[in-house]
Amino acid sequence: MMELARARLEAAGFQVDFGVLALAEPGHIQSKGTEPLPDGLRVRLIDGCLGASASWLRGDARGVHFRSSGRMIDGALAGEHPGLVGFSVVGADTAQRYPRSFRKNAVVVARERYELVREDEEQLLFCAVVADTCEDRALSSFSSTAVRRAMAKGDG
Repeated sequence: MMELARARLEAAGFQVDFGVLALAEPGHIQSKGTEPLPDGLRVRLIDGCLGASASWLRGDARGVHFRSSGRMIDGALAGEHPGLVGFSVVGADTAQRYPRSFRKNAVVVARERYELVREDEEQLLFCAVVADTCEDRALSSFSSTAVRRAMAKGDG
């Protein structure tokens, strides 16, 4: 998702210097029926999975102190990076579930079975469409909820 969002923003003329995968607060993870790993370990896992191929991305434990990506951008990142134009990156499923939260400064990435929002360049609302390759189609259908359900059934 982040690579697709980066490509869409660059196509719109933005320079993407960095991206943050902020940790969700523990309560959000617990609401999905599982206990979160310790914050430090979660950041190390994110950074380890990203490796050198996505050096522009990094994990950030401060996400646990913010209830949304927009709040983290405003409350932490904007002060550290003067002139920053920050964007939330969400799947079309999340944008559909929370339509008022992603009306501006967002990139909505296509997800299987969900309609994309209409782009609005004045509000800096962009859409990223998944390429038509097997790997990218698999990405658009990935669901952490489906993974958790399959694991609970012993199907994973």
